[in-house]
Amino acid sequence: MNKITPLCLSTALLVAATSVTAAPANNNARGTYAGFEAGSANMAIDDVSTEFEDVNLRAFLGYQLNRYFAVEGGLSMMPFDDLLSDVADISGVDVSVLAKLPITPRMSAYARLGYWDWEVSSSYNGTTFDWFGDTDMLYGIGMEYNISSRFKLRLDATRYEASDAEIDTLSGSIAYNF
Repeated sequence: MNKITPLCLSTALLVAATSVTAAPANNNARGTYAGFEAGSANMAIDDVSTEFEDVNLRAFLGYQLNRYFAVEGGLSMMPFDDLLSDVADISGVDVSVLAKLPITPRMSAYARLGYWDWEVSSSYNGTTFDWFGDTDMLYGIGMEYNISSRFKLRLDATRYEASDAEIDTLSGSIAYNF
């Protein structure tokens, strides 16, 4: 009987260990996703004491490489009406890598690092004028919650560098997994 007890104990431990490692992965282990983000944007310009605040709108498309990494591209628009007297918008195209840390099977924390190509433009009588722009870095952190196998919610804080200014955004988004 003494030989059977260690054998049963060893078998139970082996089954328990393999069942933990065989647990289903995150719902979004691989695949394409798209979403829409809305929130606030706060711009601080170097050597200027005034800060400007407005909305941030962003549409994005991404590919989840595995549970830990994703690549994402997006289109952003920030009007900053107070700064530019209701005549111009800051818009840009961004590409970033997301490094994710699964907390639970449905929730992950992530860090974002990438770049964005931005420009300040205005429209007058149907004609668009591009004033200036550049390519700068962006970085941020966020939380993601999978509400189902198809939909996820995110809360994201991102800093966009823009020449002599920094734009901090705090946004919520919803995404659809294809």
